[in-house]
Amino acid sequence: SPEAEISLEANPGSLDEAYLRGLLELGFNRLSIGVQSFHDDELQALDRTHSAAEAGEAFQAARSAGFRNVSIDLMFGLPEQQMASWQESVETALALEPDHISLYALTVEEGTPLARDVARGRTTAPSPDAQADQYEWTEERLAKAGYEHYEISNWAKPGYRCEHNLTYWRCREYLGLGAGAHSYLDGVRFAVAALPTTYLELVDESWQDLQSGGEMKMRQVVSGEPITPELAMADTLILGLRVVEGVELAQFQQQFGMDALKRFEEELREPFEAGLVEEVGGNLRLTRRGRLLGNEVFARLLPD
Repeated sequence: SPEAEISLEANPGSLDEAYLRGLLELGFNRLSIGVQSFHDDELQALDRTHSAAEAGEAFQAARSAGFRNVSIDLMFGLPEQQMASWQESVETALALEPDHISLYALTVEEGTPLARDVARGRTTAPSPDAQADQYEWTEERLAKAGYEHYEISNWAKPGYRCEHNLTYWRCREYLGLGAGAHSYLDGVRFAVAALPTTYLELVDESWQDLQSGGEMKMRQVVSGEPITPELAMADTLILGLRVVEGVELAQFQQQFGMDALKRFEEELREPFEAGLVEEVGGNLRLTRRGRLLGNEVFARLLPD
C-alpha cells in the first residue's frame, strides 16, 4: 500500500546519500535517526561512534536523498548535562526542521558501564529533578515550534505521528520478522531466537516439518506469554495512557465488558488524588504532571 509507513532506525554514522537513495527505492518512506545529542562530549560519554557534525550531515543527506518523513531521537538527563547544553541540542534539532522528535530520559541500567561508573563515583546518576526541568522546558519549546505532543516521549508535526509505535500503544497485533523479533498475535506475545544462525537453523527445521507433510511447529519461537483478560485490561490502560488523548472509556467497556474506572478504582484512587490522572470527555488520561510521573501510575495498574 502506498499509505503504509515503512520506517528504518539508523545511527548517523551509517548514513550517506547514496545509501539513503537506495532505501527510498526499496520502499522505505520514514527515517528515525538516533542523534541522542548535538554535543561531542555527551556523545562520547554515551559511547556513541558518531559526532555532532555527522548527526547534522546525516539529516541533511536524508533530505537530499528525498526523505520527507524524518525523525530525530534525543536523550536528556545525561550525567553532567546542564540545562544550557540540553537546550542547545533541542534548538539545533529544531533548526533542522525534522517532522518528528522523540525524547528519552537516560536510565542507569544495572550491569552497564554507566552503572559501574556511577557506583565507582566516576560520574553522577541523572537527577530526577533536572530531568523534570528539562522535560517541562522542552514541552513548552516544542509546542511553540508547532509540534504536537502526542505521546509521553514523542512530538510530531501535524500528520507525522509514528504509526508503528501507535500500534503498540493501541494494543494492536504486530508481527516481528527476523532474529530476536517479538510479536503479538492471537492473544499471545512471543519472541524468536536472537542469534541469527540459530534462528535460521530453527526456521529451516520448521520448514522441513511442513515439507514432509507435518505441521509448521514454529521451532524458532523461544518464549511466549498468553495475555490473560486481566493483563489485557492493564496493558490497554498502561499503553493507552502513554498517548495524550488517553483511553476511551466507552471503547474499554465495549472491549472488556466492564467499567475501567470501577475495575481499577483502588489502583487509580491515589493517582486521581495526586492529580496525575483525570477524566476528560469520556477519556481517562494523564495530566501534564502525570506525564512526568507516569511510571508511578503504570506500576499501580500492573497485575500482581
